[in-house]
Amino acid sequence: SSGTRTLLTKGKGRVAVPVYQLNALNAGDQGAGPAIIEEDFFTCRVLDGWSFVISDAGDILLNKKG
Repeated sequence: SSGTRTLLTKGKGRVAVPVYQLNALNAGDQGAGPAIIEEDFFTCRVLDGWSFVISDAGDILLNKKG
């Protein structure tokens, strides 16, 4: 990740979450929510209970845990 950002969440209050720069992620990179994936004109919030993986085509694939 490229740092953290504080988010206000339901039930947990303020939490520091990792921030990933989309252009720095490679195929196979993965992470778990809560997290933020961003670039200049795009932001994706990955919620608690979800994970992500970057596909070979550069897509963000979100998966709900459980």
